[in-house]
Amino acid sequence: MGFMDKVRNGWKICELSLEVLRSNKKLIIFPMISCIALFIIISSFVFGFGYFNNWHFEQLNDPDHYIKRYSFTFLIYLISYTVVIFFNIALMHCVRLYFEDKEVSLSIGIKYSVSRLGYILSWALFASTVGLILKIIQDNVGKLGKILVGFLGIAWGVSTFFVVPILAYENKTPWNALKESISMMKKLWGESLTAGFSFGILQLCAVVVFLLVSFIVGLANIYLGIALFILGMVLTSSVFSALNSIFISAVYTKVSTDIDVKQFSATDVNQLFESKKK
Repeated sequence: MGFMDKVRNGWKICELSLEVLRSNKKLIIFPMISCIALFIIISSFVFGFGYFNNWHFEQLNDPDHYIKRYSFTFLIYLISYTVVIFFNIALMHCVRLYFEDKEVSLSIGIKYSVSRLGYILSWALFASTVGLILKIIQDNVGKLGKILVGFLGIAWGVSTFFVVPILAYENKTPWNALKESISMMKKLWGESLTAGFSFGILQLCAVVVFLLVSFIVGLANIYLGIALFILGMVLTSSVFSALNSIFISAVYTKVSTDIDVKQFSATDVNQLFESKKK
């Protein structure tokens, strides 16, 4: 399959993900709760750290406190990965249930994520360690090293593209989950990157619209304008997080299972998935 065919499939999958979300709008609840939970937990953690250190956050930049600084960074990474993956797995499980024409609810998704908590925590520890290593390198090398770390970060993001559904449905160690994700990405890189790019363009357009509307409203009432912008950013982030999870779940389901994802039955896309299975 040529590059342009992969691009067309990526856009098609993006459109189909939008259709799935329109058909089941309750899926947006998961990223919204994730965003709120992450804000509350990290805010509480930062408040507690500040309280017990007399609010001297500047000491984190002191070379003599590098252990405290990197321990703080690691814990933030760990909390973030755990919360985000927990709710992403809940969402993806509900997406699969939706594909199977089964009941979808918040409680069902949360219960399933709880059942996968061991795999979620093991991956969070693994990913946080990788993130911390990259952070340490970034803080202690020159400009060339920072550029290298930037590329490594991009490679890490691409390599872990399919990790969440693998954690959700396969009993793999973090290392094996990473290898499986890389293997899937090698087969579906064109569709995956194109769909991701498509979501990015749409999200950017949504942000620009909210920014303009908020600016106009802010001319009359600055507080209302700020509130509208924050609400718009939360809503936009939640919608596109849900779309991305639907897309990843659909691709993983079609490639790795025998479940008939009817919403993704377009001939070109279906043939792509069948060829990957073979």
